[in-house]
Amino acid sequence: MRRGICGLTVPAAAVGLPGLARACAVCGAGAGPGQAAFFWTTVLLSLLPLAMLAAGLLYLRRAVRRHLPDEFADPDEARFTPPAPAP
Repeated sequence: MRRGICGLTVPAAAVGLPGLARACAVCGAGAGPGQAAFFWTTVLLSLLPLAMLAAGLLYLRRAVRRHLPDEFADPDEARFTPPAPAP
């Protein structure tokens, strides 16, 4: 019972008392230095997952090349010697 009351109180307070937070729904509507900080933080947080994905893929590529250097080499090409040209 107590858990259900807490579960309803927090969302009701969040919906019913937004003025206490002094926040807007857009977060970039104001002018000034805060707007530039919001913009650059948005850029950073948008590019960070892409940078992490690229770093992970580069790490995997390096690890595969280090542990399996001759995995994709054709063994027939290594043993093949072309015949001597005819006189």
